Amino acid sequence: IHKMTGMVADRLRLSDRGRITVGAWADLTVFDFNTIGANGSITQPTEYPNGIAYVLVNGKLTWDNGIYHDVRGGKAIRNPKRFSKA
Repeated sequence: IHKMTGMVADRLRLSDRGRITVGAWADLTVFDFNTIGANGSITQPTEYPNGIAYVLVNGKLTWDNGIYHDVRGGKAIRNPKRFSKA
């Protein structure tokens, strides 16, 4: 999990993301490893996946056991200079 979250956030110099800690943006997905799977296809791309219990975006519950809550907690990161290798 750290490879997909913390290491990526470090590489992109996002000190407030990629970890579960006080003051960080809370983007979390709680899922069942044994039942997670995609249901979408090319003809039905909006089908929700199996096995995902909860999704929180910036601490706001957006998915709750099969119920989608139209809560817009996401925030675009718009500073390309922040990601330069310099």
